[in-house]
Amino acid sequence: MKRFALLFWIGALIFTSCTKETPGTDPNAPQDVIFTSVVENGGLKGLKADDPTVCSNPAADYAQIVIRKIGTTIDETYTPSVFTVNNVLYTQAVKLTPDSYEVILFTLMDNNNTPDNTSDDVIVRATPNTGSDFSVFVSATLPIPFTVAPFQKLEIPIEVLCFQATTFKEFGFAWFKPAEGTIRQKWFFGDFCTEYFDQFENSLYGPNPKVDMPAIFRIKVYRDDNGDGIYEKDMGVFNNEDHYTIDNGVASALPLGINYIDRVDIEDRYRFVMELYMEITLDDNENPVFDYVEKANWYFSDASNTLYTNKEYTEGAFTTGEDNVYDWVLGFCTGVPADVYVPDPEQPQPGSGQETAFAFGGNAATCFLEDGFNRWGWTNVITGDFTMPIYAGAGQCDISKGTLVGNLLVDVSADGTTATVTYQMNGSYKLEETHLYVGSTKYVPFTKGNKINYTVAPGQYPTIHDLTGASSDTYTVTLPTSGTIYLIAHSVVSGI
Repeated sequence: MKRFALLFWIGALIFTSCTKETPGTDPNAPQDVIFTSVVENGGLKGLKADDPTVCSNPAADYAQIVIRKIGTTIDETYTPSVFTVNNVLYTQAVKLTPDSYEVILFTLMDNNNTPDNTSDDVIVRATPNTGSDFSVFVSATLPIPFTVAPFQKLEIPIEVLCFQATTFKEFGFAWFKPAEGTIRQKWFFGDFCTEYFDQFENSLYGPNPKVDMPAIFRIKVYRDDNGDGIYEKDMGVFNNEDHYTIDNGVASALPLGINYIDRVDIEDRYRFVMELYMEITLDDNENPVFDYVEKANWYFSDASNTLYTNKEYTEGAFTTGEDNVYDWVLGFCTGVPADVYVPDPEQPQPGSGQETAFAFGGNAATCFLEDGFNRWGWTNVITGDFTMPIYAGAGQCDISKGTLVGNLLVDVSADGTTATVTYQMNGSYKLEETHLYVGSTKYVPFTKGNKINYTVAPGQYPTIHDLTGASSDTYTVTLPTSGTIYLIAHSVVSGI
């Protein structure tokens, strides 16, 4: 039932029966059909009817139940009243002759303080239909089959969704008891930066992709119902494709809203799997192929505003900002505030104690930004032996904002065919990664889609070393035989 958004979860479908000691009774006589909920730990589980923060709808006055005998098209409507005992919600019994039936409609109603006039009654809770938007929040959707047998009182737990916690005033015999929960929402917005934006043409990103784009992504929702950390309950997939728009070449996207349920007296543990829409391969004609690729896992429980990057809830904690949206960034987007930075192997993450660094050749250096790249750093012309400083965190190629962390030593062989390039750190600064390019083109060339492109993305450099707290690192490279020789030396430095 799509119109019953922001609802609550109640109950779980389990059929039980208890024998009624009535020997000699007519086997065709109507029997009591009771709606109740699951018995847990030896007792019935009650509502938190005294919690006004859960929601703001009025309490229900009665249930409206439509029941059909299987094999017929005849529906019968029953309207038993509802009441509470010690904050436990119940309905009175309905009577049915032995046969097979199915519940076609189950709602809880508010009579709007006019019990003699049903025209203004409103639904405050309902069981969703199979295939509806909120069917994932219940384990049994309508229609629900059941069988009435002679001499038995049938108990049928049923799940309903509602708008808010209930406070009932009536008192009577107990037949139906729900356990409730709240449908909550979380909102996400992603920022995606890539040097290869031109390869995203003819994708969902539109005809004019940019180096910095609102991310197209989806989130798969899973719940751990057994407390074993497996997250086996599939709660659905949400994506923002329909809310991604392009106006005059400018792309925008609304935050992606995720619905999930927070059940009362149960710790609901969730795993959100974020997948980014991006290029995954090339087809036989060298054209890019796009699909969703898993990039992050976020874990939380119940109504918590804190998400974690591991399921033990001990690492990678982050929350929303004032806008109540989890803003995330993937790539080298500069100056973009975010609540969480999705790991990118080419970029140190804020707060990690690491920083990206480049060698600066002074008058022999050209800032990447001058040639249209959306990343700071320098390409340098070398003509022989050379020593140049290495600066970390020098955004916009402004060395006054950076930290001098070491030097790059270039030693050209006597015959000019090779060079030894050494990263040498100062003091307590350490090398975690180095990426080196030496070639005859100003920037790193690569072929993609039958087209020569150029990049400054360190992951594309031809020589790469992964290190762990090294004080120095050395490469021996072959030099071009003619023309201008260019060098780009990138590193990830710790101890900043």
